[in-house]
Amino acid sequence: MNVICLDGRLRISLEEARLSIAAALPVEGGVDMYGALLPDGTPDWEGPLEVVHNPHARRGEAYLEADFPALLAELEIVPRMIRRPTWKDFGPGKPLAEYSITRVEFSKLAECYGLSVIVEAPEQASPAQSAAEPAPLAPSASDAPVVAETVAQRRARWLDMFEAEEKRAKRGALTRLAKSEGVDRANMRKDINRAQTARDTEKRAGPWASQLVQGGKRPR
Repeated sequence: MNVICLDGRLRISLEEARLSIAAALPVEGGVDMYGALLPDGTPDWEGPLEVVHNPHARRGEAYLEADFPALLAELEIVPRMIRRPTWKDFGPGKPLAEYSITRVEFSKLAECYGLSVIVEAPEQASPAQSAAEPAPLAPSASDAPVVAETVAQRRARWLDMFEAEEKRAKRGALTRLAKSEGVDRANMRKDINRAQTARDTEKRAGPWASQLVQGGKRPR
């Protein structure tokens, strides 16, 4: 049984839960199928299809986001909005990154996919060990902690990489990028689309958006 290692945080966002579960699912390989869209945006099932082998495919990864609302309801887990915990209106179509669950609830969710969750506790030295250890040296620039990449940062990075890959060779750009990152192509496409939407929204907002009050304070 695969294991997910979780740090000591009390809650985890549903987007982080999805990514953690997806990364822990067994890699079984599979194929990706690509076809054309009709003018109304629906798939052209009668048109030609392109089948591409995907050695990184994971069982059930593509269904995680769609299945979360029903599965959480079945487990009687009620996610809370991260920015406003009194709001518990999560359901189909709601953004996973804006809602969170407790780590105990996350363990129950992971168990449905045959995964176990281990909470990593920070190591603590005994008083005797602390007294025997020399005083730490002043931190240098090279000792700066590595900041984990956020979901938004990862999406933006994938969008930049995808646009660069398209300039090199447009056909198959997303497939090549998904293979190089070791992720499912369909989920990568969703994240790239979200990054594109966020960037377009920011561009439409214009320079005046920087003057809006953010977090209770006006930017200086």
